Amino acid sequence: PAFIEHIAFLGSTGAGKTWAAKTAVELLFGRADAKICIVDPTSAWYGLRLCRDGKHQGLTFVILGGDHGDAPLTEHNGEAVAGLVVEGRHQYVIDISTMLLSEQRRFMTAFAEHIFKLNRNPLHLVIDEADSFMPQKPMRDQTLMLNRMDRLVRRGRSRGFRIMLLSQRPAVLNKDSLSQVGTLVAMRLRSPQDRAAIEAWIEGQADKKRGKAIVDSLPGLKRGEAWVWSPGHEILERVQFPEIMTFDSSADPVGGQTVTIGRWTDGMDAIDEALGINDGDSGETAADIQKPTVVTPTVPITMVHEADRAGYERGLKEGRNAGIAEVMEIVGELREAHTTHADLVNNIILKMGRTEVKG
Repeated sequence: PAFIEHIAFLGSTGAGKTWAAKTAVELLFGRADAKICIVDPTSAWYGLRLCRDGKHQGLTFVILGGDHGDAPLTEHNGEAVAGLVVEGRHQYVIDISTMLLSEQRRFMTAFAEHIFKLNRNPLHLVIDEADSFMPQKPMRDQTLMLNRMDRLVRRGRSRGFRIMLLSQRPAVLNKDSLSQVGTLVAMRLRSPQDRAAIEAWIEGQADKKRGKAIVDSLPGLKRGEAWVWSPGHEILERVQFPEIMTFDSSADPVGGQTVTIGRWTDGMDAIDEALGINDGDSGETAADIQKPTVVTPTVPITMVHEADRAGYERGLKEGRNAGIAEVMEIVGELREAHTTHADLVNNIILKMGRTEVKG
């Protein structure tokens, strides 16, 4: 039930907040009412397209922008991307990591304004590094962006928005925006200023007395460990988030590691046209601008934990052995009752890949 409210994932660098949010996205993916769009200013989310090993197909997200995108983005594409997210049938990662900060602000201002105007259906909008777009102390060129983003949080629920805010510095995340969050996922925070922001949320949303012990425990939380507090649903639990099932593209890069994601093909002509990246003279498209196709996702896949996969394979083997034993028992009965039908018995055994038995 907490997924129908706005959620904040707050934790310092290395606490596992992106990992925790990815777990939530993986849980949401595939639900009939779960349309997902992720705003990614750090290129931490492209790994959703890959399984944990980084080699096989993962979840079916279209990636726009960034170094791994299916199509490039510019600061002028905010309105067009908002239309694609609302009207399209895909799930999206909007990677604006290659834009300058000033370009990100112009993109996000237009994106937030138009997606608020267009959307009327349930949409899980994940905003990573939310303090960059909803700062507590905006500079002059951030004021309009803050206004549009804050409107999404304040008034968006009536238009279908379920927003996830991620921030490693809750102290600089706009307090008016944070106050609209109904579920808090508080991870390791060592800065007194950041813990004070958690205290402010608790004071406005939950039990202040219970909150003191929680705030005091934040510096000692392990990676991936969090307090999940949803007062409206009477949820207060200290949890350890599991390993994500998709590729951890937010982890520190390993020397020599390369990850290749092929360009999405389903419906990309319409996306290219909406973003204005088709070249009518040269025939050049985003496929030429980006990279050669290595993997072509077409339909969602079902990913299971390794323990589940091992259990499935073990059960399959046990079932096969039990079936063979049952058939062999029947064959034995046939041999006793119909000794004159040895050929029939041998045929059955041969079909099972057994050596012929004379009898």
